[in-house]
Parts: sequence; structure tokens; C-alpha cells
Amino acid sequence: ISLSDLVRRPRLQAMQVLPGHDWILRPIDIVQSYFDNDHSFSSIQQFFKEKLITDTDMYKIPSLNDVDLHLVASGTLVRFRCMIQDMFDPELYLALFEAKDPVTSNTILCSSKYREVADFPEGWEFDYDAPSTITKECQTFCCVSIPGENRWSKEAYKVKSQCKSDVSFYEREALKCVGKRSFDTMEEADMTDYEPSDMDMCSSRKEASREDAKRLKTNELASSSIVLNTSSSSRASDLNFPLLGGKSCLVKVYDELDSYHVTDMVEFVGILSSDPLLAHHDVSHNGSTQYDLFSTLLTAESVEESKAHHPPPSLVPRIHCIVAHKMAHSNPVLPRSLDISVPLNDVSLHGSVLSARSSLIDLLTTVLMGDKLAAEYTLLNLMSTVHAHHGLIPIGKFSLNLVSPEITKISSDLQEILQRLLPKTLILPLSLENMNTLKMMPKKNFETNRLEAGLLQLTKGTHLMLDETLLTAGQLNNNGCLNLQALANVLTWQKVKYDFQYHVVEISCDLPILVLSEGKSLLQVDCSLPVKPTCLPEAGGILQSLEQTAVEHLNKFRMYLGLCRLLKYQLTSDIQIVSSHLVLCCTNKYISRN
Repeated sequence: ISLSDLVRRPRLQAMQVLPGHDWILRPIDIVQSYFDNDHSFSSIQQFFKEKLITDTDMYKIPSLNDVDLHLVASGTLVRFRCMIQDMFDPELYLALFEAKDPVTSNTILCSSKYREVADFPEGWEFDYDAPSTITKECQTFCCVSIPGENRWSKEAYKVKSQCKSDVSFYEREALKCVGKRSFDTMEEADMTDYEPSDMDMCSSRKEASREDAKRLKTNELASSSIVLNTSSSSRASDLNFPLLGGKSCLVKVYDELDSYHVTDMVEFVGILSSDPLLAHHDVSHNGSTQYDLFSTLLTAESVEESKAHHPPPSLVPRIHCIVAHKMAHSNPVLPRSLDISVPLNDVSLHGSVLSARSSLIDLLTTVLMGDKLAAEYTLLNLMSTVHAHHGLIPIGKFSLNLVSPEITKISSDLQEILQRLLPKTLILPLSLENMNTLKMMPKKNFETNRLEAGLLQLTKGTHLMLDETLLTAGQLNNNGCLNLQALANVLTWQKVKYDFQYHVVEISCDLPILVLSEGKSLLQVDCSLPVKPTCLPEAGGILQSLEQTAVEHLNKFRMYLGLCRLLKYQLTSDIQIVSSHLVLCCTNKYISRN
């Protein structure tokens, strides 16, 4: 049973129900109101789903991706756009229980769903013998910001959001709701029966996370595409980021638990909980009933596991999920809900962006030193996606190796192009040091019962650019050999290996890969294409050209690439002509050899 279900703390009398039940500032009041009516939760989800039908309503909710944590009060409805990095073991919660007044013996029905602590009137007791008690299963997901998300994508999502991080609107509104109370008054109050209000917790959370926020802010501003998580001892690596930078949350999910998987992209909407008591508790404390309860339950898990599963809420807040939206893409220039079941020629969205293809080819041709054929192949690589697996063979992948002695002159420009046009990229220099020191395979740590992130634990559609030009002569150690095998497995089978110590689990992925090398790549790719330059690019010319390109034109390129990856294609009977021609060519080639 969850620790939160067994610990109940008195609430301040100032915490009154909001007039009109504001569904963003005090969603728990909506939950309680619907529960009091029918003692079920189906109508609660329906209420919030109807509130979030349009993107406009969705973007009214503050997003933890865009707003600093100390600006949002605990108990507020929030969003978090993330990747599921780890899935904790399921736990039980009290979906329905009875609380009894010891004086009058009156009972009421309560629930701990969407709450960290069981909530019932002060002075009442939990009725352990009530026949109406119902326990259900929930699960906690460790979620991190989408790895490799490029700066333009983050800024585009932030512009869409109506909640700006420089204005603590929700903090001020929460202060109005809970009632003003000065620190002088708080010091005079009896602290033994006092529970901090949302704003008090927010104030303490701001101080507690100040240093962590300063440290992580630098990583967020840097492009996560080239910042690699190499330190296993740093605090950032404890947050299990595949790539340094971003935010982490523990999301508690109550419904449809079997529909979620590791590396899924999900936008969770739920109730924020950042109570300091949610952090790991030292089991050596014996002077409090609360600590005694925690100590009893912590005997089932090690101290290391407890610390890993209960990090400081100032760094890793909790979200009780009410509504979850699985993301088919993370491209902010495309609609959030895109119908991808229709043929390409029937979509009205891209009527104005089909012309973008020729402009995009011209741009890639310029970067690739005038080689238009290489530009065509690179465009195919950018649009490639795994549609399905036929047995072990992934259908739709197209890994490309661009080969040229002059490739070092254009690698930085090509990197800039990918980061400006694609929502998620990982630029990975394949130097000997990186191969021997980086951790590409996610690994299960059985001491902490956590899945430690690896560099290749990425969401669907993240584009990898592997730069072999930095590879020098030397010897790969054991870790380097494992990394090379992991890359080869992704290139060939589109599967990422997860190390569970005693066995390896392979999980399907969809990671388009572009390899740059001066000679033939040491990795096996689908196509190796020599680049034939006709002109050399000017130093800084591509970057200057991109800076001068209007955002509208860049968005057309981004929309075109996004649509081509998402839309379904219908193969007609004419494809048989291509198949017959291919068989004929192979037959003629065989005859000519013999």
C-alpha cells in the first residue's frame, strides 16, 4: 500500500473550497465534489476531458516544461510533456474507505485517489473493519523531458502556452485562495498542529531548489543534442536523463496501466504535488508517529531503493494524472491531434508546403557542396520512419552514410540544418573516448530498483547523426565494444538493448540515422553514398542564411518533414511494375556475370 495512504495530516482551516470550483487552481475540489455525488471517478475524467477538447483550453494549463516549479503552487492542475523513462512496480491505493467519528460513530466514504495523503475530517479515524473498503492498483512512472528536443521546438511550445514563466499568475491566485498569512503570524502559531499551506510550501520549495535550478538552467539552455550524460556520480545523472538537461517528474497513473511503455511520449495532465514530506525519510528518526509509519513500511525496501524512489520534491515533483494524451509526434508546428489515417493527397494541411520540397532540396544541395543526388538521399533519410516490423525486419528505415574526404568541412553546417529543421536530434561524435566512456545501453540497477538511462533511450523519431570523422586509431575497451554493438543493433534491426544484468531485453525503436565519414563507415548502413562536391561552402554561410530565413519558411520545411513522416501511404497496383523491373535488372546482371 502506498505510504501516502497511511499518513493523514490536518489541514489549515483557511483552506476553504473555492467559489465556483476553479478547475485549474483547485482541481481537487472538483474531484471531491463529483466523488461526493456518486462515489465514483468516471464523471471526473469526463469533466476534465470535456474541458481539454481544444488546444486553447489545453494551453491554459501551466506546463512544467515552460514554467519554473516554484511559480506553480502545489495542488494546481499542470501539464508535463515527457518521455516515460522508467516504470516503478505497481502499488495499491485506497480507492474507497470509510472514516468514522469516534464520538458519534458516524461514517463517511472517502478516497485517496489523486491525493498524496488520505483526506477526511480532523478528529475522525480510519475504519479498518469497514466492508466497503476497496483497494486498487496504480503505478508511478519516472518521466523526463523529451530527450534531444531542439531549442526551436521548446520555444514554439512555450509560445503556444498561455502561461508565461516570468509571471507567477498561478502563485498569486493560489495565495488569494488559501488566504494571506504572514510569517510573523506563522511563528506565533502552534507549529505542532500546523501544516504549511500551498503557498508556504511553494516559498520553501523556492529556497530549497534555488541551487538546483541554477545548476540545471545552464543545461536547459544548452542544446541537449550535443550534451551527453557521462557522469554517473553527478546529481543530474541521478535524475535519469538520457541526455543532460530538462526536467523530471514522478507521474502516478491510475487508469489503463497496460497501455504505457518505456520511451512513450505522453503529455500528462494532473494535480501537482510538491509536499516536502514526499522525499526519502531517514528511518533513524523515532520521535514521531509519522516516521514510525514510514519506518515500518520501509523495511520492505532498501535505503538505496527508498532514496531512488522518493527524491526531493523540489527537484522531482509529483503529478497525479487525471488525463493523459499519447503524442504521435513532438512537432509543435503540427496540430496536437493529427489524423494520419488519410492519404497524402487528401490532407489540406500541406497544400502550401508541397512546394517546400524543392526549396529544401536546394538548401541541402548547398550544404552538400552542390551534390543534388546526395541532397535527395539525405531528404529521404530525414523523412524515413519505421512503419512496421515484418518478422525481425523493420519496414521503412533508411540509414544513410555520406562519404567524402571533405565531409569535415560540412559536418557543422549539416548539424545546424538538422537542429533547425527537426524537433529532436542527437549529434553523437564517435571519438574513441566517447565510445569507451559513454553509456548507450539502459541498465537495470537492482540495488535501487531503477532503470538507469542510456544514451539510446530515445523517443520515436529522434534523428541521430553519427560523426565518424573524429574516430582515431586506438583500442576499444569492453564498454566501447558494447556501445558499438548497441549502435549496430539499432542500425540493422531498429532495436535498443536494455541490460538487465542476467539477460538483455530488446525494445523496438524508430531512430533515423545519418552517418558522416571520410571513408566507408565501420557500421553497416542501408546506403553508402559518396558525396561529389562541385563547390565548397563559404565559412559560416549556411548559418548566416538560416538566420536570415523567415520563421514562416522554416516552419514550412518543418511541417513538410513532419507530415511526410506521419502520413500513411497507399501502394497501388502500379508498384508491381517496379517489382518486375527490379527482378529483371537482377536477372540480367546475373546472366551478364555468367
